[in-house]
Amino acid sequence: QLKCWGANVFGQLGIGSTNSQGDGSGEIAGLAAVNLGTGRTAIGVAPGYEFTCALLDDQSLKCWGRNGIGELGIGTAEGGIIGDHAIGDTAGEMGNSLTAVNLTTSFPVASMALTQWSSCAMFVNGKVKCWGRSHYGQLGYEDLLTRGDGASEMGENLPFVNLGTGRTAVSITSGWAHVCALLDNGSVKCWGYNSDGELGIGDAIEKGLGAGQMGDNLVAVNLGTGRTAVAISAGEYHTCAILNGGDVKCWGRNDLGQLGLGDTNNRGDGSGEMGDNLPVVNLGSGRTAVSISGGQYHTCARLDNNTLKCWGHSGDGALGYGDTATRGDDPNEMGENLPVVNVGLGRTVVMVKAGATHSCAILDNDGLKCWGDNFFGELGQGDTNSRGDGSGEMGDNLPAVNLGTGRTASFLTSKAHTCAILDNLKIKCWGFGSYGRLGYENTTTRGDGSNEMGDNLPFVALGFTTGVRTAIGRPNAPTSVQATPSSTTVTLSWTAPSDSGGSAITGYRIDRSTDGRNWITATANSGTTTTTANITSLSAATTHYFRVAGINAVGVGAGSTTKVVSTSAGTPSGLITLTPTRIINTRPTGKIGDRLGTADPMTFNVYNKGGLPASGIGAV
Repeated sequence: QLKCWGANVFGQLGIGSTNSQGDGSGEIAGLAAVNLGTGRTAIGVAPGYEFTCALLDDQSLKCWGRNGIGELGIGTAEGGIIGDHAIGDTAGEMGNSLTAVNLTTSFPVASMALTQWSSCAMFVNGKVKCWGRSHYGQLGYEDLLTRGDGASEMGENLPFVNLGTGRTAVSITSGWAHVCALLDNGSVKCWGYNSDGELGIGDAIEKGLGAGQMGDNLVAVNLGTGRTAVAISAGEYHTCAILNGGDVKCWGRNDLGQLGLGDTNNRGDGSGEMGDNLPVVNLGSGRTAVSISGGQYHTCARLDNNTLKCWGHSGDGALGYGDTATRGDDPNEMGENLPVVNVGLGRTVVMVKAGATHSCAILDNDGLKCWGDNFFGELGQGDTNSRGDGSGEMGDNLPAVNLGTGRTASFLTSKAHTCAILDNLKIKCWGFGSYGRLGYENTTTRGDGSNEMGDNLPFVALGFTTGVRTAIGRPNAPTSVQATPSSTTVTLSWTAPSDSGGSAITGYRIDRSTDGRNWITATANSGTTTTTANITSLSAATTHYFRVAGINAVGVGAGSTTKVVSTSAGTPSGLITLTPTRIINTRPTGKIGDRLGTADPMTFNVYNKGGLPASGIGAV
């Protein structure tokens, strides 16, 4: 089921009206699911700025809300009257009446990324299609043509984005008007709007709108020597990547410290700012990131100990520290000086998503908590009071969002509305309801008033059902990693992940390190399901660290627990193999060892010309 709440001016909640939800008491407890169609369920949801898209169990994609420039991909757009072609703001537009996006591919959609005016879908084979407005090149088709707002623009007529020869995407992310793809070789390519360096290519020139700008001509982001990306997330005008080893690097706009570098200087819009010159974000001593999410002017990262840290702008409490202080824009605000977000006594974070000016997290008890700006009820608390900007508002004092019977399975946030997929795979949305973005066939804002949430918030209707398929995600971590070393080779073995993420594992990625912090990729993709690997050309007599992660159609999964092993010293170079039959000591008092068997050891010293023992040399 899918439930949405918040602003609903354009029907983005999908409830057949324009009433906001979640800004009044009792609205969340009674929040109805979005009508996705008879028996239809959702396995993925992506709220855009004023519209929403859901990936359904039959592998189809449906979108609703504002459709000014073809962002819904249904071959129409708004006329002169605002809302003329918005979908989800009027009765009879959702459920079985809601047209699926025509993508005409035999491969199901794995994930989505929505900008202000456009949509992109990544398929399980790693190919990408985009539609909507392209005034900054955000569609990646080397032109300024809008697609999806007219007949015959979708389906087979909508090309795949050219990512480069032989390259495929493992994940995609989007900001206000730029899109980034994490590719199968661990590189990152971005296109679209670039006034602040959010593309990370050392200038402020848009890419994707002119001939010859995509494919092999689109340079990958320089992440540094030996560095590759394992996850990416775009904020409004900035982009962040988790690198091999768990370090984080961010680039783009930094006027409010959203890059977390202790200053307000943009990165990526000038030469010499990327690569090894781009510092990693200081997350604290020994801490690494396992997931990251960029908001409008803030960034949140879930760390390896399942705690949460956020930095950037916190005018409405989006950082969750009980104040409105910006963090990351001045020295000594990051690292150990940046506290963890208090989500409750004993609670840890499973997933985090940063909205425009609010943030949400799923906790280890399956509860969903949101904090920050709540002008349209996007926090789902039945009022419009911001949370996290004052003392005593976080931790156990911050209530979980009431979604009714059932637990949150996954969710995504957006500018002024929030959607959640429940454990029954139905969707609910709340917040600003303009353009029908909530999907309730009106423009009512939900979640800002009493009795609007929980069981009073309906499910989004998405259409007829033909069966339910498992949600596609990334594999769990491999377990039981073992290592057998020699002097220059380590043989690794492991147990396959218990959960493949709903898509078959096609290979494994192996990272190695000599200090447990600075990692390089030893094997980008093994290309086989075999759970053993030989890592060669290693330094002898050295401690090595290894991590293994499964790869499926969506991307690289969670990394295993680090395995530490030391290679042996090996045989010193320059020695002569002795035949164990006769050994003669040529010194005057020497003796002859005769008829030695191959299993009979005889220890002796080796002397130099001066008769002194040769340092460090001996034999058995």
